[in-house]
Amino acid sequence: MAQLPLGFTKKAAAARGDPAPRQVLTVAQIQHHLRQQIEAQYRTVSVQGEISNLRVPGSGHAYFSLKDRHACLRCMMWRDELQRVPFRLTPGAEIIATGRVTVYEKSGDLQLVAQTLELAGVGKLYEQYERIKAMLVAEGLTDAALKKPLPRFPRRIGVVTSPSGAALEDVLKTTLRRDARAHVIVSPTRVQGRSVAFEIVSAIRRLDRSGLVDVIILCRGGGSLEDLWAFNEEPVARAIVAARTPIVTGVGHETDTTIADLVADFRASTPTAAAEHCVPVRREIVARLERAEQRLQDNLRGRLTALSRDLYRLSDRLRDPSATINRRAQTIDDLLLSAERAADGHLRSASMKLRALERRLQTAAPAARVDRTKHRLALAEARLDTAMQAQLAPRRQRLADAERRAAPAIQKIVAERRHRLARAAARLDALSPLAVLGRGYAVVRHEDERVVRRAEDVRFGERVTVRVAEGHFVARVEDE
Repeated sequence: MAQLPLGFTKKAAAARGDPAPRQVLTVAQIQHHLRQQIEAQYRTVSVQGEISNLRVPGSGHAYFSLKDRHACLRCMMWRDELQRVPFRLTPGAEIIATGRVTVYEKSGDLQLVAQTLELAGVGKLYEQYERIKAMLVAEGLTDAALKKPLPRFPRRIGVVTSPSGAALEDVLKTTLRRDARAHVIVSPTRVQGRSVAFEIVSAIRRLDRSGLVDVIILCRGGGSLEDLWAFNEEPVARAIVAARTPIVTGVGHETDTTIADLVADFRASTPTAAAEHCVPVRREIVARLERAEQRLQDNLRGRLTALSRDLYRLSDRLRDPSATINRRAQTIDDLLLSAERAADGHLRSASMKLRALERRLQTAAPAARVDRTKHRLALAEARLDTAMQAQLAPRRQRLADAERRAAPAIQKIVAERRHRLARAAARLDALSPLAVLGRGYAVVRHEDERVVRRAEDVRFGERVTVRVAEGHFVARVEDE
């Protein structure tokens, strides 16, 4: 049977007079048609709900559901968009997902393909809480090194809270129960509402600058995150850190943790716990002091008794020391006599050794040794001179004989060399230009030092230099 195309209606078939056939579609066609219709109608929507059924497989894509009290919507988010989400997805978080609605054709489920996620309501406050906390941690304001020690026995306790709240009543009741003489100074402030943070800061600074209290309790009763938000404000945290007086926080219930708790010098779970930590029980302190005093007295009595027994025992053992002193004196005299004898013996022995050394020193005196060495050196020099004269005399004689034998030959060679030199000098003198000039000749040169060889080489009026045997002069050509 032929299938009708999508959009074909019975009314159109009846207009042609044909019987209306039954419309049969495949599952894929109807799912595809639904997806097109829904995507065309819901191109971009924002849906708020609570995260559930969260699943992030190895592909990195996120699959979860958004639910409220009445319905549940399947959602998914691609990995690239998920990496840009500024917070971590956790089940139960209230978020606003923005994206496009479509139909997953394989299962026919309606789903939202989320493109952006943001925390909604309390989630925004929680995001701001995390941002402030991270900033203060990065600055080191939560470090344990900045925590100021609390006084063990504070005389005056300051309280920063609402004067009409139950927290103040709990602190006062606990403080007076533990110490009826405790002095409490209240710095009133609002703890909920707009601009409350600056009032809390002013209240802390009033107590801190007054110098009247030893410790400050910052407290309020329990409530929602919005109710406790003033204690998460940055100005309150910085005022706590800047205070010179130690500050104990008791904000909300035991499960509530605010920024003020993180930077405070001590964090108590409740206002009552804060008062209990700051104010010791006077009766317990007095009882501990009385017990310590009693133990001290018992120890002193026991110590005195033991010392008395030791004194009696020592007094029984103590005897007249004069006999012992006399015996020791005689022993000392004997020791002195022995020491004197030993010293005399050592002196005699040392004297004998000294005289023996003096005799040896005289025998081996340096002056005598030097004289003997000088005498031996003089004898050695005389023998050396004699030996040298004996060695040099024959050599001198042989040298003189050689000189006498070589003298005629040397004189003959010198005479021949002088004769040859005279002949060479005569030939050189005959060839010398100066000898030619000496016979009346001259050398004529142009101004540029060129030699004039012919008469036509000069022109009328030209200056020439004439070189003669002795000197030169300049002439001018008068006629060609």
